[in-house]
This record gives sequence, C-alpha cells and structure tokens, in this order.
Amino acid sequence: MFIMRNKVILRFTVLALIQAPIALTAKATETVKEGYTIVESITITTEGENSINKHPLPKLKTKSGALFSQADFDEDLRNLSKDYDRVEPKVDFSNGKTTISLLLVAKPCIRKICITGNEAVPNHKILKTLQIYENSVFDREKFLKNFDELRVYYLKRGYFESNLCYDLDHNEHQGYIDITVRVQEGSCGRIKTFKINGLSKSEKADVQEIILTKQHSKTTSWFTGSGLYHPDIVEQDALAITNYLHNLGYADATVTPRREVDECGNIVLYMDVEKGPLYTLGHVHIEGFDVLPRRLVEKQLSAGPNDIYCPENIWDGAQKIKNTYAKYGYINTNVDITFSPHASRSVYDITYQVSEGSPYKVGLIKITGNTHTKHDVILHESSLFPGDTFNKLKLEDTEQRLRNTGYFQSVSVYTARSQLDPLDNAEEYRDIFVEVKETTTGNLGLFLGFSSLDNLFGGIELSESNFDLLGFRHLFSKGFKCLRGGGEYLFLKANFGDKVTDYTLKWTKPHFLNTPWILGVELDKSINRALSKDYSVETYGGNVSTTYILNQQLKYGIYYRGTQTSLHKKKKDQEGPDIAANKGFVSAAGVNLNFDSINNPRNPTTGVRSGINFEVSGLGGTYHFTKLSVNSSIYRKLTRKGVLKIKGEAQFLKPFGNTTIEGIPISERFFLGGETTVRGYKPFIIGPKFSPTEPQGGLSSLLLTEEFQYPLINQPSVSAFVFLDAGFIGLKEYTIRLKDLCSSAGFGLRFDVMNNVPVMLGFGWPFRPTEMFDGEKIDVSQRFFFALGGVF
Repeated sequence: MFIMRNKVILRFTVLALIQAPIALTAKATETVKEGYTIVESITITTEGENSINKHPLPKLKTKSGALFSQADFDEDLRNLSKDYDRVEPKVDFSNGKTTISLLLVAKPCIRKICITGNEAVPNHKILKTLQIYENSVFDREKFLKNFDELRVYYLKRGYFESNLCYDLDHNEHQGYIDITVRVQEGSCGRIKTFKINGLSKSEKADVQEIILTKQHSKTTSWFTGSGLYHPDIVEQDALAITNYLHNLGYADATVTPRREVDECGNIVLYMDVEKGPLYTLGHVHIEGFDVLPRRLVEKQLSAGPNDIYCPENIWDGAQKIKNTYAKYGYINTNVDITFSPHASRSVYDITYQVSEGSPYKVGLIKITGNTHTKHDVILHESSLFPGDTFNKLKLEDTEQRLRNTGYFQSVSVYTARSQLDPLDNAEEYRDIFVEVKETTTGNLGLFLGFSSLDNLFGGIELSESNFDLLGFRHLFSKGFKCLRGGGEYLFLKANFGDKVTDYTLKWTKPHFLNTPWILGVELDKSINRALSKDYSVETYGGNVSTTYILNQQLKYGIYYRGTQTSLHKKKKDQEGPDIAANKGFVSAAGVNLNFDSINNPRNPTTGVRSGINFEVSGLGGTYHFTKLSVNSSIYRKLTRKGVLKIKGEAQFLKPFGNTTIEGIPISERFFLGGETTVRGYKPFIIGPKFSPTEPQGGLSSLLLTEEFQYPLINQPSVSAFVFLDAGFIGLKEYTIRLKDLCSSAGFGLRFDVMNNVPVMLGFGWPFRPTEMFDGEKIDVSQRFFFALGGVF
C-alpha cells in the first residue's frame, strides 16, 4: 500500500514538471498583449549637480520589466519637472520592448545677482519680490511668476512707463546661474493736478463719483493708493464720462485725455470735454406685440416723446418689456431698438421692435454639483415649480437666493428643452438646470479686542452655516462630513472679558418640516460684572422660537424663553440690589412682528427697519410681568454719499400678580448709556441709581438717535459721522419724562478691520455731564468711546 502511494505521488510530480513550462509560457504570452510593450531598461543621466542642488535619484512609477504605461510615464515626467530645471526624455519602441533614457538637468545654484537701473525701488525690495538670493537653488517657474508681480508692483507705484527685463546665464554643466535684472523706471505717474474742462460744477461732482482716476493727496494717497497715472484707467474713465454725458442728452459728446509733465516730473492731467448739442426724443413707437395689451406694454417705457435723450432709460424700457413678457412665460422675447436721428434737428425717433416668441411652462428641475448640500435645501430656494407658467424673473430670483445662502462658490441656473415629454408637448416646456459648486461654510476663529465698556476681551467662536443636525446618526461611519448639507445654522461662542463673560449656542432650521416656518433654539450663560464692581449678575437658560416669513419685508414669530437669574455680591451687607429678589426663574412667551426694507444688511443707505415685541412672563417661574418693545430705524440719503440714520426705541415693563417693581430682577431691567446707546455717558449710568456708580435700571426706556454718516474711503471702508443721542430710564410703568432726557452730541469714525469686523470710535459731549445724587454732584460723562459694532 505504501509503495502504491509513492508511485502515485511520483507520477503526479512528473506530470506537474512537464506542465509547468507550458503554463509559464502561456502566462508570458498573455501578459504581453498586442499593442503593449515591456520596459527593458531605464537609463537616467544627471547634469549640473553640485553640493547645493544635488539630491537622490527620483523614484519612478515606470519600472524595468513591467508593462509600459503612457499615463504613468507622463506622471513621472510631470513630477521630474518639479524637481529639475529641464527634463529630456528619449523613448525607443522596438520588438515589443521599450528603452527609456532620461537626461535630467538640475536646478542651478544662483551664483550672482545683478540689478541695474532701479532708483525708486531698492534692491532688497526687488529681491524680496522675486524671492531669489545668492547661493540658493533657482526655480525658473517661480522666478517668472514673481517677475510678473514685480512688473505689476511698478505699475501700482505709478511707473506707467517702466520696462523690466532679465538675462539668465545658465551653465548647465557646472550647475550655476547668473541673473541680471534691468530696470527702466521712467517717470513716476503721480498726478499733481487733475482738471476736467467743459463741465459745470455739479457735473464735475457727479463725474468724480464714477471715475477711478484721482488727484494725488499727501494725506490719503499713501493709504488708498490713488493719485497715480494709469493709461488704461484714464481711457476707461474717459469712456465713463462720455456715457454719463450721453445719458444727460449730449449724444455727440467727446472726452479727450491730455497729459503734461511739470518741471518736477509730476503729471498734470486734463480731461477736455466737448458736449455738443442737447438731444431730445421725437416719436416713440412700439411694434410687433400681439399677446399683451398696448397699455401694459407702453407702461414699461422709461422714456417718451420730448424727453431728454438718455440711452440708459431707453434700454431700460426695452428690458422692462422683456421682463413683463417673461412673467407670462415668454422667456425668449426679444426687443430691438432703432434710433433714427432727424436731419436738421437734435432729435431722435425711437422704435421698439418686439419679437414675442412662444410661452413656456416649467418641466423638470435638475440639480448637479451638490456634493454635500441636500436636494431639498436647494429646492427650498427655488421660486419656480414643475407645471408653473415660466417666469424668467423668478428664475433669476432663484439664482440670486442660492447665491445669498453662502453655501456655494458658484451658482448657475438656466433652462433647456424638456427631456420628459409624456404628452408630446416638449415645445411647451423647459427644464430648469441648477448647477452649483460647493464652498466651505464653516468658520473657526479666535478673537481679541478692546472696548471702553469691557476693556480687554477675547474668545473663540465656531460657526457652520450649512449644518445638518441629523448627520450625527452617521458620525462614526462617515465622519464629520455628514454634519454638512442640511441648510441649518450652528453657532458656538465663548467670550471672556474683564467685565462680561458669556457662552452662546445657537441652532436655526429654515423650512422646518418643509414649511415656511424657521425654527430656532438658543442656549446661553452670562456673567455680567459691568453694572457694578461690587456684584455680578449671572444668568443661564435658553429660548425656542419660530418665525414665519410673510414676504420679503415682513415676518412674524412666537417664542418661549426660560432664564435662571441670580446675583452675587462681594460683601453681603453692601448696599445695592436685593439678593433674594434677584434669584429666580423667568418663564416667558412672546410674539413679534418685524418689517425690513433696507437695501443692504451691512451698510444700508435707504429703507426702514421696524419691529414690535410683546411678551408675558408668568408661565410658571418666579416673576410675573409683561414687556413691550417698539423700535424703528430709518435710513435716507441726504447727499450723493451721505446717509441720515434715525433710530427710536421704546421699552416698557409692567409687573403683575405678586411681583412688585422692586421685585423685577436686574437682568430684566432696561439700561442706557455708553458707546452702543447714548454716547458720551458712562455705560448704563442713565436713570435711577443705587450709588453714584451703580445704576438701578428701569421699567420704562426711551432711546432716540440721529446720525449722519459720510464715507471717506471705499477700500478699506472708512466713514465719518456726527450724531445726536438722547435717552431716558425711569422706574414708573409706561412713563416717559421728556424733560429728563439725557442727551449728547459728538463725532467719530467707523471702519472695517480683518474680516469685515466693524469698529467705531469717537468723542461724545453729554449735555448733562453731572447730576445730583443724595446731595452730591457726580460725574456721569465718558467722552471717548471705542467699540466693535455700533448703535445702528
């Protein structure tokens, strides 16, 4: 039995040895398929290496004995070009084999740098811009890029005639390079005098607002960079002045720039204007419309017979006609304008030719590019829905609303012929394509600041404007990326100050449960030592709110808030608020109505922002009171740049039940005074007091503010303002005593720093800098103020 088993094994072994060469041959035959070659050898030769630029031979993805891959070889060449100054590949294909030879010329060492012709810009500035230094490795691509930046730098300095060139003496064998930079600076383009001839005083003022060329100023040009001559910008400004005059009716106006140089080398720039005759409009006709009534179409015109010739108004009428047709589904309507001048008079006849096209309805809505943001978040911003009559204005509104979310780097909303055609009516439908490109929506920042209220303060904040709370379910399987894309807002902040320390968490969910309602939740804790150095007010709690948007300007909401409040004194026997009255729980619910028609949320110049809020505290809890707040801010442009801002706010608190006036906690009372309310007074000092330095707060409050702001510099944003503030705080319910108003006046500056953080500083002079307290005269003024943010 043993012998038989050995025989079987022997026969199997012999069979395996016989079959092995056949298998190997078959495998080799399968590897080298038709059109493929094997890399036989790779020869690498380096040149120009020395002790400074020498480095080990590179590792290639293309290897000897493996199949040749053009994609891998291209990637190897790209990587080599990053490490070497020049790469020369040679590839030979023959008999199913590939032979590769690579000549690698090392990046040279900079032996010498010579700069000639420069006078205004020192050598060290040029070297810093070019980022080249002797005995360092020369990077050709980086040098060319930086050389272009040096050219731009000279142009920004006003050297519009500057000419820069370079020579590179590269010794490839020894591995060094000599660099020569030649500069011809030319004259400096500082505009000493800038005059516009041929315009009235008011027209010159208008023109100064629309042109970029300015006269050089010793006080501001160093900061703004203006006052330098740039030929391209001057030509652009001449065209802008021409368009301005055309819109005033001077259709034949011409503007000719003229440049002179004074004895000091400064530029004297003139804009010579020839207005020509003033043109008016003769007949204004509209042709080609059948669908819409004549009265509706003619109502869209911005210019009529005998009006001043204004191309802007004429073309504006054409756009309004197109927009009117777009509301009824005619998205392809076209309006051409024919201008017919009179031979003997300065008159133009205008003819609008309307091509109506066909009406369309909305087909499918297709979304692409949203790698994180959910489809329903994008659809919530759409003003159009499948089956609606197509409205081009709503299409543009959808794109703008998506841009305003801040979720996307780019947004494109367009139409195409419908692909879904169940009723064979494709010509009547247009699909909407929404293409987006995601951007970062999270922000983590540290901040440090100073104010006249809190002295030194700092903290940390975290925000995510495209948060997804339900993503926590997949946190361990998908990572933190699952917390994005829900269209929610999350904000966490910890602020540590000398007088105020607070912690905040906010979460907001728009379109809650696919409804127009906005759900908000907020948790906060605060330790306030700003009212007195002898005690601190501590609060913690939260609120839940829902807001319904009625239209673009009007919204209302309801909310519930719960706050635990307490007061801690350094010494229990000190005068001031009662500790027992200030320890309890506030349980309140309220409603609010808000109106907002301002044109810009950050820097409004026109519009109204108003609100009314009423709440009742007593849904359980310790305290029983009602609170009413009414506020309104009005913005109006008084001059071309200047903005008048008027603000009024009245607040009233009324206790009921077993809660008395003395029983209202400090944390719920009203306070005025300081940089964010009545400037020129100490923080919170207005109204009744426990001591000369400790405000008592009130149950009735009135704040009135009037401010005129005028921008000084656009980039960066710097504005000056003058103001008049007034405020009242009283302990009587629903009582305002105008004769006890504390008023102040002053001026200041408002500017942006870092990432659009508004800063305000200035001086205020109170009309009542002192007052009597227990027969003693006390000072309540604080003339200098400095703060982040502001009154408006």
